[in-house]
Amino acid sequence: MNDKIRKSLQKLSDDIGSELKTNHAENAILAALAAIPGIGGILASLLSSYANEYKKKRILGFIGDLSKAVHAIVEKVDREYIQKEEFLYIFEQVLKGVAENYHEEKIRCFKNILLNSLTNPPSISQENREVFINLTNSLSVRHIRILKFLFNPKPQWPKFMDKRLPNVPLEMSEHIAAERVIDRVFPEYTGGEVLNAIEDMQNLRLVSNFVRHSFMALTVDPKRLQDSVTSFARKFIIFLSEPS
Repeated sequence: MNDKIRKSLQKLSDDIGSELKTNHAENAILAALAAIPGIGGILASLLSSYANEYKKKRILGFIGDLSKAVHAIVEKVDREYIQKEEFLYIFEQVLKGVAENYHEEKIRCFKNILLNSLTNPPSISQENREVFINLTNSLSVRHIRILKFLFNPKPQWPKFMDKRLPNVPLEMSEHIAAERVIDRVFPEYTGGEVLNAIEDMQNLRLVSNFVRHSFMALTVDPKRLQDSVTSFARKFIIFLSEPS
């Protein structure tokens, strides 16, 4: 075992007690550290900075899930890039995001950001990767869910295509008012909440041509919803998704 990894594991054990001394936990940490050289010190330092046990456990759970996911893309990992300061910064910011967010949906987003960064895709600049982390931190789960739907509404289209709305002729089923479309996909949110989230994302240049007035009156199909997502937002959503 690499001395740096051994020392990092020892510090982790000292920091959070007996939990990491089990074989299962140690193996998960070892797998992640072996796949991503140089991160042991960052991980140990971050864990020691958190007094909140929930945050520590969240990070450890994340690393365990990450170690399993890395195996699927290990052949694509850019081993030169992951030893650079740029990647270590990404790794550190992702772990901070995981510690500060309890939503599983956001934690999955952070995991995919890190997995996609491991392969160092030339289509996504280092600066954009850092911006994507900031966006994931600042956007609510509601924002992310709505943006993902606008980006790819087709999987959810049958939710309202197979249930006729009152006073809507069958031949108009593909041209339902946008307000009713979103209400049916996101019944947990009010129309106003969805409107406000879309307005927020317009201000961030994630959504365009979807102003409040047109939202209330516009008739849509999946393609027109997709067209409201900007090219920058498309890159963002792809980077939040599992590597292909």
